[in-house]
Amino acid sequence: MIFIEFPSSANPIKGYFFPASCQPIIATVILLQGFPGIERDELICERLARGCVNVLTFNYRGTFRSKGFFRSETQS
Repeated sequence: MIFIEFPSSANPIKGYFFPASCQPIIATVILLQGFPGIERDELICERLARGCVNVLTFNYRGTFRSKGFFRSETQS
């Protein structure tokens, strides 16, 4: 598991990258987990990585460790 951080509207988004632990790498998945955090999804990410799949997951802006303001699609 590798900690990652990238900007979104000048706010740092924090997440993790789980590199595939075998070859050949068959896919890369962006896992959009439930709200908030990835703690429950970490096991899924690890299992996918053991199955030759790269996994990227992150906390949405304004949730858990990511900065900024969370805004759901239904808000106006």
